[in-house]
Amino acid sequence: MWKERLGFARLAIEFGYPIVPFSAVGAEDMLHVAVDPRMPGAAQVSALMRWLVGVPLPPIPRGIGLTLLPRPERLYFWFGAPVETARYDGAGEADAAARAVRDEVRAAVEQGIQTLLSVRERDPIGGS
Repeated sequence: MWKERLGFARLAIEFGYPIVPFSAVGAEDMLHVAVDPRMPGAAQVSALMRWLVGVPLPPIPRGIGLTLLPRPERLYFWFGAPVETARYDGAGEADAAARAVRDEVRAAVEQGIQTLLSVRERDPIGGS
């Protein structure tokens, strides 16, 4: 999700700000990728575009029918308990503290996603 990035955690620790984990489910179903640069035919087009204009072929989405109009989907949102960073006493430059905060936030966000997927599955109106 964030790979090994620590900047947001370092900044929050430096100033003692809490981080509120947030998860969302549903938006990812509004559009589907119709053409992906990794697809066999599109890979060659993407390579040619990169060579000609310096930019690869972006993914091409589709929504309702062949349009870019997103499909209507029910959206689910979750806000977790704040992850307090004041306990690290401004040690934002310490990698261990930043990793601990990042991992705690990541775990909360992932738990929020799983919770929302479960809620969506049980929703008689919005279940996919």
